[in-house]
Amino acid sequence: MKRIAAGVLFVIMMLGVGATYAFSDAGLAISTWFHHSFLERSNGVEDEAANELNSSLKILSIDIQNTTQKAGEQLMEFQVKMTADSEKTIGEHNDHYFQQLQATKENLIKENKQKIQLYKEQAKAREAAQITQDAESLLAELLEEQN
Repeated sequence: MKRIAAGVLFVIMMLGVGATYAFSDAGLAISTWFHHSFLERSNGVEDEAANELNSSLKILSIDIQNTTQKAGEQLMEFQVKMTADSEKTIGEHNDHYFQQLQATKENLIKENKQKIQLYKEQAKAREAAQITQDAESLLAELLEEQN
């Protein structure tokens, strides 16, 4: 039995040595397989990365377009608001100046009425004084002529 076991062991060893010598390019085959496998995986990862990059660029482009559109809309809203505010402010200033003009006009009219009234009174007084003086002069001349 020992002989049989030793014989079987010898045969197995010889088969292993023969297989090793028969596949002496086993390292090259593994290297080639690894290289091809690496290239396939690398290409797959590269394609995936390129696809991901392209989709990210598309999303970024869309985001930029949306942001640009929103910024344009916000600028238009701001412009409309500023225009409305400016128009309102101008209108308020216009109303304020108009009220000031009206108040000044009324004050001037009142002052002029007072000045005109004073002038009329002074003119009447001068005319009355002049008439009185002329009447006295006429009366004095008539009295002189009668005397």
